[in-house]
Amino acid sequence: MLKKLVRNDYKNVGQSHKPVLAIWGKEDRSVALKVSDDLRTAIPQAQFHIIDDAAHIPFYEHPEIVNPMLIEFLNKN
Repeated sequence: MLKKLVRNDYKNVGQSHKPVLAIWGKEDRSVALKVSDDLRTAIPQAQFHIIDDAAHIPFYEHPEIVNPMLIEFLNKN
């Protein structure tokens, strides 16, 4: 049931056609990388980045990688 709700949320965001930045830790055990397949399918406009050697909080674990991505995304959008 939860997976279906998440897919619906992703689909709603995808239909908004608004810019989306998705950053995922490759080693995330809370929300596995495989779940990102649904996100990328439902939100085709998403800029998607996988951060190596990061888990559930890649912005905290690797700010030197994530912060420039955030700044670039915000400046463009």
